Amino acid sequence: MDTGNETYPAFNIPAAELSAFTVSIDLFIISLKNGELIRFTPDDVGRFYDWLISHNVRDIRTTKMPNVPANKGRFNSNKNGSNE
Repeated sequence: MDTGNETYPAFNIPAAELSAFTVSIDLFIISLKNGELIRFTPDDVGRFYDWLISHNVRDIRTTKMPNVPANKGRFNSNKNGSNE
């Protein structure tokens, strides 16, 4: 595989426009830097994964999330069910 290529065969979006991804079986969900989400099923899952990693596209499954203190998150609610 030529990791220097900015685009992957049959995937015409340059690596520089990709932000992050996740994969399930053979389907990749890819977040673009403009906020758009796209789906892609490559011909070779391992090769495409390696291409993404070689271009520093973040795999969200392996990225640690920051700790959010209890009751400080946006979607936490109090005992009566409101978000006050």
